[in-house]
This record gives sequence, structure tokens and C-alpha cells, in this order.
Amino acid sequence: MNLGKLFDWAYLTHRYAVDNLSWWTLSILIIIFGGALISAILVTKKLKDKNVGARKFFTKIQIWGFSSSFVGALLIFFRQVRALYLSSRILLLVWLIVTLVWLGFLIYEWKVVLPKKKQDQKSQEEFNKWLPKKKN
Repeated sequence: MNLGKLFDWAYLTHRYAVDNLSWWTLSILIIIFGGALISAILVTKKLKDKNVGARKFFTKIQIWGFSSSFVGALLIFFRQVRALYLSSRILLLVWLIVTLVWLGFLIYEWKVVLPKKKQDQKSQEEFNKWLPKKKN
């Protein structure tokens, strides 16, 4: 395998891929698509019993899973049937980078943003506990 081809613009943007994906690349991509689809399905079940903040986060994971698995399967299909321009290597590479960056943002939100929101909500509830209530 020549990794120098990853930096060759003509190789990446060739109209169609001359060779199909190797078995190990295809298996890794299928594992990624399958994992994204399974995570989307599992999150669908969890959406029913969570609070509003967690529900928004799980909805984002669900959208990520369904969209990344659909686009990835479509790109693999184009690659296998050797569709002109749609099977170019650059599209698959861009899709992988976008999917991983999007997943990184989701993990950041899960680890940083959601705990901060929970802490703010607890402090607001503690503050509101001491405020006078409305009389009816």
C-alpha cells in the first residue's frame, strides 16, 4: 500500500475507482455504518424516558447515526457499481472526515456541555427554592 497516493490529487479525484474496495476497508466501513445505525436505533428507544436536555442530545446522536450510515452505504454502493464521479475516492475520504468531526462535536457536547447544563439547572432549582411563591 502506498500512502503517498493519499496526497495525490489525480488519484483522489479520478472519475471512477478502477479497483473495488479491499475486503478489510469494506469491513471497516460496514462496521462504522452498522455502529452508527445501531446507535441510532438504540437512541430511539431511550428518547422516551429522558429529560429535555438529554432528549435533545439523544436526538442529535440519532440524526448522526441515520445520516452517516445512509450516506456511507450510498457511497459504498456507488463505489461497487463504479458510478462515474460518484465513486471517486475523495468523496469517501471527505465523508469519513465529516462523520468523525461531527462525532467529535457530539462527544464534546456529552462530556462538557451537558454536565454544565445539569449543574446550572441544579443551581437554579436551589436558588428558586428560596424565592417566595405566588399566592393564588
